[in-house]
Amino acid sequence: MASGFGYQGRNRCFEFWQEFKKCYILSEDPVQKDCVPLRDDYVECLHSFKEIARVQKIQAVEQEKLKKGELKPREEEKLDPRFNLRSPVSA
Repeated sequence: MASGFGYQGRNRCFEFWQEFKKCYILSEDPVQKDCVPLRDDYVECLHSFKEIARVQKIQAVEQEKLKKGELKPREEEKLDPRFNLRSPVSA
């Protein structure tokens, strides 16, 4: 990531990268323990692992409630099955 700019402007994670890089360069600790939260923020911005896991948990609870009859299905779910995001890779 040289400049942080692409064809459509600034990369969405570039600011996270800059903060992590600054911490990494200025840190005197060889393990850079202080930079771990910044690194985690950058990786989350790139890959959205935590966000995807949270969405999947919410959907699992919704599915349980639908099976028990405590919740009615939304109209768009009835019409389009793409609204069900079961895996991190969606079609």
